[in-house]
Amino acid sequence: MPLEEKKTFVEDPKPNMTTEEKNRHLSYMLGTAPHHGRNIFRIERVEIGASGWWIHYRTESSD
Repeated sequence: MPLEEKKTFVEDPKPNMTTEEKNRHLSYMLGTAPHHGRNIFRIERVEIGASGWWIHYRTESSD
């Protein structure tokens, strides 16, 4: 089956977090559903507008 690329946004839970808090939050989120076990190929930090992380992953396409 072909792979389909998708992405989801994980928003920071509170404003003005330290770098360590941001990284700990991302680590926690990657270990919980639905992110645990996803075929993640890229993670991007977003600071303009909403702050958080774009998580890019691949899934099997239904085609």
